[in-house]
Amino acid sequence: MDGWSSAEAMQRKMYAAKKRALIGDGGNWIDPLGQFHFPDWVQILDFLHLLVHLFAAARLAYARDAVAAWKLYERMLRDAWGGRVQEVIDTLKSQWERMRADSSIAREACRVVELAMLYVERNQERMDYPRYRRLGLPVSSSLVESLIKQINHRVKGTEQFWNDGGLEAVLQFVQRT
Repeated sequence: MDGWSSAEAMQRKMYAAKKRALIGDGGNWIDPLGQFHFPDWVQILDFLHLLVHLFAAARLAYARDAVAAWKLYERMLRDAWGGRVQEVIDTLKSQWERMRADSSIAREACRVVELAMLYVERNQERMDYPRYRRLGLPVSSSLVESLIKQINHRVKGTEQFWNDGGLEAVLQFVQRT
């Protein structure tokens, strides 16, 4: 997201929309840019990125017990989806403390759970999923990311050869549809 993104949003009249949301992956770079370019937009943590962090934490919290890991993951997932973010943080913190106290658990596994906890803490203001659903806002950028991958595959895939101006015509068609 740069000045071009802001200009593109303005050109497409996105600032005039009644509902405006910015979906991000939770990286520490997105918040300052979002606040700068889209200050009054609702910022949302992409739910699928959150899932990855919670799954990794649950998997390593119970590395030797897949059933317990899955139950932990489901509980954190339900809490996050239900807007109970503090419960997710508390769960991750208790797992992290339990793991740190057990000398048989690798420090790397503890670090993954700690990083998941810090990720949720840092993004908790962007995790009001019940409210976003009530407002009709998206909670994931997966549809857009999937479309981009499809276009890239068709345009940049192996065995793709374009005559002069051919690719530009395809991209112009895609942009208008």
